Amino acid sequence: MAKQRKNRFNRPIYKWTLGLGMAIAAGIFGAEYWGMHKFYNMHINEGGRAQVGLWTGTEKQENQIIEPYVWSIYNHKRNQVRNGIKYTNSQGYIGEEIPEIKPENEIWILSRGGSTTEGHHIRKVESKWPNRIGTILTPYNGYKVRGLNGGLIAADSATLAHLYIGKDQFLDIDALIICSGANDVRVLGSPDYVRDYSTYRKPGKYEEPRLGEPTLLKISNFAKGIYVLWLKDKFVTIEDFPNISRIDPKEFYNNIEERDSAGFRENIRSISLAAQGRGQKVILIPDMTNPDKQEVVNIGGEWGNHIDSLYLGVEKHKEIMKALAKEHGFHYLELDPKRFKGMFTDWCHLNEEGTELRSMITSEYIRRNVLEGIITERKSEQEKLSQAHQKTLENSLNPNYETPKDKTLQQIHEKHQTTATPQDEIQ
Repeated sequence: MAKQRKNRFNRPIYKWTLGLGMAIAAGIFGAEYWGMHKFYNMHINEGGRAQVGLWTGTEKQENQIIEPYVWSIYNHKRNQVRNGIKYTNSQGYIGEEIPEIKPENEIWILSRGGSTTEGHHIRKVESKWPNRIGTILTPYNGYKVRGLNGGLIAADSATLAHLYIGKDQFLDIDALIICSGANDVRVLGSPDYVRDYSTYRKPGKYEEPRLGEPTLLKISNFAKGIYVLWLKDKFVTIEDFPNISRIDPKEFYNNIEERDSAGFRENIRSISLAAQGRGQKVILIPDMTNPDKQEVVNIGGEWGNHIDSLYLGVEKHKEIMKALAKEHGFHYLELDPKRFKGMFTDWCHLNEEGTELRSMITSEYIRRNVLEGIITERKSEQEKLSQAHQKTLENSLNPNYETPKDKTLQQIHEKHQTTATPQDEIQ
């Protein structure tokens, strides 16, 4: 009986069935592998991959936390909750709500920059350096210092300029910190560089998945690959400039070396002069890079073949910010990367230890060079207002006093009375 069963499985039909099953299994395995590596991991358009990753919960959230903003292309999504923690307030700044009217005993310091300012890799909002400086500096001579975080992932100087003019100018801030330079290197080295930075970025858009799609994408790499192809033109991440890994390293380096980065210079100048014109203290802090180049090379990524170009561009922009500070009297703080050795997570971002050190250094600089000037000017302004109020009160008690407005109206009335003619009266 056993021998008959054994002979039965030797029949061609069983062999064909077994072979077909193995072929199908190999096909499914190959499709899954092919879908993951060919269309998901290796696809040059990151928009579709970002959308799929957001639906499955595997993509970094920074691709979901922006929304189109007039003139500046994008800004933080308002009232965002991340990891169960309130991340942005109703105005799109990172941290607690900002009062509509600034209390008299508060000093507001806004920090604007890219991801190193946002601190998107630091989980706790209160531990991010722009927020942290408020805690460190409070109290100061009876004042509460409020640190406002305007950091925004991938933001370059053009984005910061547009955000200040379109948004930040309505905040009653006392000081503006501008941290920039690194993200502009990508623009400066691009073949299609223009000074207004208008050739490489589009607004982002997030679409909700339909029923069952997240589950399907979680269990099937092949489905991920197909969805990447389908969604690549439906979803655009915050960055839509050319992938620099596809640009010739020599061409990229030469572009950075030969161009004067007029766009960066004028963007920083415009923001700073606008803030200064509103009586705000301006502090320029150029971005810094990991002093260990070999570590950056080992980490890899798209900058792998452009490390020298990256460092050259950051240095060029640092010199521009230094020159602007000297020319217009802005405050200038240059952080020494060597003090942060071993604290970088990549070529520019700091870990929690490095972020805390940066908070301390920045706070100390502000304490020594900025706060006293803010308080002195505020007291002077309050004194002028008090004197003007007192004078107005005294004049109001004087029955013989005529306000400038009344006097002007009287003069106009008398002029028309003396120069009027019968013909004028008829007309």
